[in-house]
Amino acid sequence: DDQDCIIRAVNMTWTGSEGGQMVYSVNNTASSGASSTASFFNIKAVRQEDGLEYTVTISASRFNGENGASIPLLGLSSQTLAPDALFGAGFSIPYELNKNLVVGTYSSLSSNGLLNTKLAFTDGSVFANFDVAVEFKILAATA
Repeated sequence: DDQDCIIRAVNMTWTGSEGGQMVYSVNNTASSGASSTASFFNIKAVRQEDGLEYTVTISASRFNGENGASIPLLGLSSQTLAPDALFGAGFSIPYELNKNLVVGTYSSLSSNGLLNTKLAFTDGSVFANFDVAVEFKILAATA
C-alpha cells in the first residue's frame, strides 16, 4: 500500500564540506513525469516466477536537512547549501504507479534496469555517481 511505500523508501544522505548548489541528473533513463515532490522514472525489471520483463515506476526526490522539504530529483533548487549541510535523495516504488504488477519477486535487469544517477556541483564537478536498482516482492492480497 501507499504507506508501506513511504516507510520502505531508500534514502541516501551526504554532507559536503564545500556547500553550494547541487544538480542531479539521470544518464540512461528519461523522466516519465513529475509531481511537486518527485520525479518518476520507468525501468525494466524481471519477475522471477515467469522470467518476463515488466516496467516498474520509481519515484525519486531530493531533500536537504536545512529545510527538509522534498522536491523532484531533477528539479532545480534555488537554495544554496551551507558547508557541511546534510542533503540527499530518496527512492521508492509507489503502489499507485505500479498497481498493474502481479504478485511475485522482481529485480532490475542489469542491461536497462538501472537508474544511473549523477550528483554534481553547478560548475559540473561530480560529487557522486551511483546506480539505483530495484528488488522487491509483491505479496498475495488477502481479503
